[in-house]
Amino acid sequence: MGKTVITGSANAGQLGVSTYTSATVAIVGDGFMAKDLTFQNTAPSHQAVAFKSDSDLSIIENCEFLGNQDTLLPQSLRQFYKSCYIQGNIDYIFGNSASVSKTVKS
Repeated sequence: MGKTVITGSANAGQLGVSTYTSATVAIVGDGFMAKDLTFQNTAPSHQAVAFKSDSDLSIIENCEFLGNQDTLLPQSLRQFYKSCYIQGNIDYIFGNSASVSKTVKS
């Protein structure tokens, strides 16, 4: 989707890395906005988050989230995902946020 790809490979199978600290991108600032980006975690196994957000009132539009297990983690607060694509094999969306999704494909 996005011409800009942000990629990482940390995963919970590595020493000192947990599911929550494996995120390629982790957002904590309120009002975060992203558009036309690809967030990717290339780890072939274990929990490996591509995008984690603890941002309140965030808007993510036309973005792609690629991973294997635990790809997208909308961790907390209020988030809006519009026209996004999510790829994963196991538990690819998980978290405790009040998320709203419109035209999201997986």
